[in-house]
Amino acid sequence: MSELMPNLFDRRYDDLVEIGRSLLPGIAPAWTDFNVHDPGITLMELLAWVAEAQMYSLARMRTDERAAYAALFGIRGAGNRAASGILWSDPLDPNSPARTFSGSIVLKPGYPIYMLGDNTLVYRPASSILWIPGTITRLRSQSAAGAARDLTSVNDRGGAVYLPLGDSAGPKDVLSMDFQTRSENGIFPTSRSDAADAYWTIGIRAATLSGEAVPARSAAALGTSAGSPLEARLIDGTATYRVPIIADTSQGLLSSGVLLLDLSQVTGSPQQFTLELRAPRGLPRAPRLIRLEPNVLPITQKTQIVQEAHEVSGQPGQSISLNTPSLCFESGETPLAVNLNDGTNLVPWSRCAHLADQGPNDQVYELDDRLGLVTFGNGVNGQIPPLGQTALMTYAVSNGVEGNVARNRKWRVEGIAGTFGVNVDPLAGGAAAASLIDLRRQARQKKDEDHALISAQDILAAARALPLIEVGRAWVPSFPVAAAQTGTVTLVALRARPNGVEPGTPPETPRWLEAIRSQLVPSMPLGTRLRVTGPDYVDFTIKARVQFERGRDPTKLLPAVREALRRRLTLVATLPSDIPRDLGAPLSTRDVTSWIRAVAGVTAVSEVVFVTSTGSVTDITVSAIGLPRADLQNSQLTTSSAGAASSGGAS
Repeated sequence: MSELMPNLFDRRYDDLVEIGRSLLPGIAPAWTDFNVHDPGITLMELLAWVAEAQMYSLARMRTDERAAYAALFGIRGAGNRAASGILWSDPLDPNSPARTFSGSIVLKPGYPIYMLGDNTLVYRPASSILWIPGTITRLRSQSAAGAARDLTSVNDRGGAVYLPLGDSAGPKDVLSMDFQTRSENGIFPTSRSDAADAYWTIGIRAATLSGEAVPARSAAALGTSAGSPLEARLIDGTATYRVPIIADTSQGLLSSGVLLLDLSQVTGSPQQFTLELRAPRGLPRAPRLIRLEPNVLPITQKTQIVQEAHEVSGQPGQSISLNTPSLCFESGETPLAVNLNDGTNLVPWSRCAHLADQGPNDQVYELDDRLGLVTFGNGVNGQIPPLGQTALMTYAVSNGVEGNVARNRKWRVEGIAGTFGVNVDPLAGGAAAASLIDLRRQARQKKDEDHALISAQDILAAARALPLIEVGRAWVPSFPVAAAQTGTVTLVALRARPNGVEPGTPPETPRWLEAIRSQLVPSMPLGTRLRVTGPDYVDFTIKARVQFERGRDPTKLLPAVREALRRRLTLVATLPSDIPRDLGAPLSTRDVTSWIRAVAGVTAVSEVVFVTSTGSVTDITVSAIGLPRADLQNSQLTTSSAGAASSGGAS
């Protein structure tokens, strides 16, 4: 690792004295007595001592300097990180509360939750949860054109991937869920006031391009959600209620996570209702889900300690140790709230960086968050808390990395009989508090990675690293692009193709391209515009007559021919053997003939022609940012055997 600054402490006291003594004959020829008793030598030694101290200080980075260096990059200290995750119902347990409970309950953040057979670590709900036992009676999607698809059975199985908002996820595409509660009181408990500030949860299991489940985001993000691109409505007969989405860790169904829904605006308490989800502005791509399940439980290992009492001695500089010193807080959060209670009033005291900077009347305290030590003033620097009062400390703690748990463990909730559910994803995110060395390392990493997108490589790397957008390939042309204004950088982007299959229509929709631009443009240099576009496609099919060796079965060889064409004409590589097309490269029938001829068993290729929207051609020319897009599914390959007449038929 490179040094943060050059080593300035390369001279010591003796070195400085000798340097000064050696310069004296030239600077002051009349000075002849260089012994230690000479006052001039004494003065020079004093200056050497001061210079050594200053050089030592400049060559060392103090604690506050390290923290300030990290703060320049927006990195501030944090406490322990709490592990978090999501509990889903166990489909193999017929006696689970999700299947047997007949009444809605509210799970408060203080409810203890334990892993089955292990009571050493306690977890709690990440929010106040309105838990409504019931069943999805129907799940369906409806496109803007009115086409409906029933998704109930595929969602119940929980293994196959389906598109909850259709192929486009446009503004008018709707996911509709009919839900039947098992309670005579409907969605709310007997005392509706118990459900105040409690939210209903919808669990989302999203899939990657390859169909694998995406691990769920941290449930800790429930408290810091930046909003959702989705809109929710609850329909109770003829009444329709807009349901605020309090948090969305699924990022609009694109990732695994949780939707937190506020049902407080529903005036009644229906036993059955319909919940509709839509994206008013559309989504950059169509979500892929494996399962959608109401009543999942987001949990965290973070524990809130409220008004822990400590007696005040009335002595100057009193220090109080917290009962549980493993403080849990995020960067920028206040780790501790201190209130002094005189028996009648609660007076809040504020945290300060250094008591030495405070006045005698300032009601402040200094906190060492690593030791969990609170120190009050001495009457000169900070006020002394009055004798007889009680200091009430409110803070959060966690066990850090010890709270991380592997997937598929069973869990129980205190007060609820039976096994509540399982965590299909690991409980993760638990970590120890970042040290000053960690802060410096993060700052150095951020300095190298988070910078303006200056070069073409910067832009390409940033585009390919965008989460959930699925950029398969990208280019920044080095030549001027038509329609681009002066001072505009053009990025040509291709979406990844699931399983290597070319879709019927180009997948680079305006919403997808705008999602890339909106995420990259804040990092562009001032005065530089960014234009994101898809390639100029030329769609075509292939007509060709392929001759095989005598005795070879065309039905077995034709798939090999099509696979060879797919590898050569693919636009986004999905396999190591794929050879993606270069931007702007033309295509000729000679290219296709040579590719087919290289397939084992093929003896000759004739009558190769490309069919485009303008007719049949032998060469396809594309623009500088264009690509030929082959429709191999509808291409016609006529087969025959060597020395025999054509077998006929398109294949």
